[in-house]
Amino acid sequence: KSTQVMYSAASNGAVREWVLAHNIKNIKFSGAMWEHSGWVNDMLPSNPTPGTCSMHGVVNHVCLLYTASDDRDVLIWDTVS
Repeated sequence: KSTQVMYSAASNGAVREWVLAHNIKNIKFSGAMWEHSGWVNDMLPSNPTPGTCSMHGVVNHVCLLYTASDDRDVLIWDTVS
């Protein structure tokens, strides 16, 4: 069974991960990434891997998340770490 996640970004530089469930009441906060020091303007997930991901061993997996911020940094996040 695969787990679906959602990412949100904030003006304080935080990128947050949420685990999605079929019932809206069961959405859970999974963690936050705090490397940006300014407003996070954009996020882009990598394309899902065809078949099994060579980095993580997960089928149809989005391995990376790219973020851009007012701090003038573009960061690449490993979505599993």
